Formats: sequence, structure tokens, C-alpha cells
Amino acid sequence: MIENPCAGKYVEDLSELMIIGEELGELLAERAVGALGIPAEKAESYGKAAAVGENGELEHAAAILHPKLGASGPQGSG
Repeated sequence: MIENPCAGKYVEDLSELMIIGEELGELLAERAVGALGIPAEKAESYGKAAAVGENGELEHAAAILHPKLGASGPQGSG
């Protein structure tokens, strides 16, 4: 769980959330393959989801999940 820096206000530039998504992608992919006990290249697929809460927007979740999260990971390709 992370704090949404854009919650409750209009923010045109969501690049801060995209950076958060990239960092989360690296962290979560590394932890996932570690928990599975497999090399990163053996991972075939993954799912992702976000809940933005009462003051968040759908665009906030999309900014975290789509531009960079999937491009991150231990081997650099999600």
C-alpha cells in the first residue's frame, strides 16, 4: 500500500505516479520471483490491480499500472 500524492486534487501531470509504478514494478517482480523460488526468466505472466480509494481517480491507478510497472522487473521486461 502506498500513499497517493494526487488524491483529492486535480493533477494534470501524473509522472510522479508513473515513477512510483516503475519502482513498484521492480520491487514486486523481484519479491514475486523470490517467493516462487524461480529464476526471473521462468516467470511467464502476472496480474496487476489497483484500488485508489475514496479520493483517488481511475487515471491515478492507470498511471501507476500501465506506463512503466510492466516494463520493470529483475530482468527488465516484467
